[in-house]
Amino acid sequence: MHESIDGALPPRAEVQPYPSPPQSRDRVWVHVALLALTVLSTTAMGALVFFWARLAYAVIYLLGIPWLRTAAWFVSVIGMVMIAWQLC
Repeated sequence: MHESIDGALPPRAEVQPYPSPPQSRDRVWVHVALLALTVLSTTAMGALVFFWARLAYAVIYLLGIPWLRTAAWFVSVIGMVMIAWQLC
């Protein structure tokens, strides 16, 4: 009693077509998302630079080192500029 192999393997119900390539509208949204991610990462980096520079400023202030305190303040200004740059 041999059954044919055709009976063991059912035919495909439907052949699924390959997905279509992204339309130009979809590409625009991908670029918008990538741009937003870039802006957010620059803003976050600016916030981190500002936070750590101000924390260093407070410690340096308590230690009483005026020239190093000025450098820490300037680094915090760079962090603020990084944040403000994204607003323009």
